[in-house]
Amino acid sequence: MPYPNAPITEALFDVRIDKLRIEKVEDLKEFAQYIMADYPEKAAKNRFKGGIKISKGQAQQQPTETDTTGYIFSNKNSSRLMQVEETRFTYNVLEPYESWEIHFAEFWKYWELYKEKFQ
Repeated sequence: MPYPNAPITEALFDVRIDKLRIEKVEDLKEFAQYIMADYPEKAAKNRFKGGIKISKGQAQQQPTETDTTGYIFSNKNSSRLMQVEETRFTYNVLEPYESWEIHFAEFWKYWELYKEKFQ
């Protein structure tokens, strides 16, 4: 049963891991087939690098880089997010917040599935 005025707005389970049996970031896309019934939405998680060099009072834009570091899967109403990367597994619970026991059980279910797939 959701709390009408939960004291938190987001619960986050974040696991940092040594690189599992993941050859390349694209391998993480395969995880979608195991969770698509509950998490049908998928988006790439991108990293952007850029910079500005200032020399003799002049600003020069440095080359920029963008690469995909993982994927974010979400349920239909975006109240649950699962972020997968080569060295990280994150499970976000947004409103409605129900209870620690329910959300931890959800996290644990998908964490075990993730480990099984890539260990």
